[in-house]
Amino acid sequence: MPNRQPQDAEHRPPVPAPGPGAGFDQRLNYLFDALRPRDGDRSKINTRTGEFSNAYVADTISGWGDGTITAAYIGKLRSPAGENPTIRIVRLLARFFEVPAGYFVEDEVTQSIVGQFQLVQQLRDQGVKQIAMRAAGLSPASKDALLKMVDAVRAAEGLPPATDDPDETP
Repeated sequence: MPNRQPQDAEHRPPVPAPGPGAGFDQRLNYLFDALRPRDGDRSKINTRTGEFSNAYVADTISGWGDGTITAAYIGKLRSPAGENPTIRIVRLLARFFEVPAGYFVEDEVTQSIVGQFQLVQQLRDQGVKQIAMRAAGLSPASKDALLKMVDAVRAAEGLPPATDDPDETP
């Protein structure tokens, strides 16, 4: 499998997360945006966007021997007036991006995957990592006090209350 991970938020272009009822193109484009090559291999990259190139995705999928797909066809799938993919194509794209095929058609699955990507991006924020690393080993009472301090700082900055459910990230 190609090396892919949710990208750092600071390098993220403004591609909105697909909401309920989102089209196939919106869901696919979100994956292209959220999961980018991280191994530095320029042959995989669309140099304009930093995403996997349609050609790389097509070549990788075609190399699996489950049929062929072209870069042009992937481009059509990514456009608002795009094609209606077959179940086989949906499964192959899901395999490439390492998400369940249901991501492309079921709102609950899409929202769960988007929530997971957003959580990973938040955890990559260096400040969040530093706080978590410093909290390791603290007693439960100290962790409780730390959470109360974080909640107070969030309120002071006018942020909404935090939730412990990663699917409900503010």
